[in-house]
Amino acid sequence: MAGGNVEYAPDEMKRIGAEVIHLATGFVVGYPPCPYLDHFVRMIPEKFGLKVVVGTHPIPQGYGEFTRS
Repeated sequence: MAGGNVEYAPDEMKRIGAEVIHLATGFVVGYPPCPYLDHFVRMIPEKFGLKVVVGTHPIPQGYGEFTRS
């Protein structure tokens, strides 16, 4: 899910059986990180009743410090 799709895709995914939405790791480690991540994490369960997992891949320890240097 990316961009405006986050506002409506969970509804379609729920209709076909999804119980959890995974927001891609890029939301966290992208440059810049997504400024709407917290909004999506709150909005999806409230609006669609689905659980949210942030990240699809492990983020290496110290990654944030590396990208800021």
